Amino acid sequence: MRIGIIAGKYGGKKVLAKQSADVRPTSCRTRETAFNVLVHRFLVERIGLSAGEQLKGLMVADLFAGTGGYGFEALSRGAESVSFVEASPQCCEQICLAGRGVCGDEEYEKRVRVWQSRLPELPIFDGQLDLVFVDPPYKNIDVVERLAHNFMRASVLSASAIVVVEHDFARQLPCDGRYGTLEVCFQKKAQRSMLSFFTFKGKF
Repeated sequence: MRIGIIAGKYGGKKVLAKQSADVRPTSCRTRETAFNVLVHRFLVERIGLSAGEQLKGLMVADLFAGTGGYGFEALSRGAESVSFVEASPQCCEQICLAGRGVCGDEEYEKRVRVWQSRLPELPIFDGQLDLVFVDPPYKNIDVVERLAHNFMRASVLSASAIVVVEHDFARQLPCDGRYGTLEVCFQKKAQRSMLSFFTFKGKF
């Protein structure tokens, strides 16, 4: 199975991903929807980046990375660095191989980190994160609440951070629209998924 990078420096490149019953790759259409919302609704206004600069300079994490689709798209659109976090050693190995194939060895060493970690426990990131993608197994969506708690405890998010959660359209989360100081400020249906965009309370 190959996953296409939609836009940016590596747009058009294909990432080889092993198909597995335990991995649910995000479709290109859903990723495109997520990035369109990010660039045109959030990043231009909140972080001062023009749409043409995309994610230039941002520290990004792709949690429950699986095949790494969100993270590779972020790299292509100019992210300063991307940390892929995934429990499966096979997926981590595949992300490493794909990352070198997409970026080349030099760019890979500068901009990519791959962590084998069982979330919601977080690795020690190189700095505060500006953008986080969270795409847990649909049957384990409750892990998002524990992740949000760990974000706060470890102070891993920047003041203007955006957290994007992909989840089952039928499962609205959270019921009151917030996890602590993180609150849902926008939602967008994308095929059979819902994309929920979280920011710090009062920041947007």
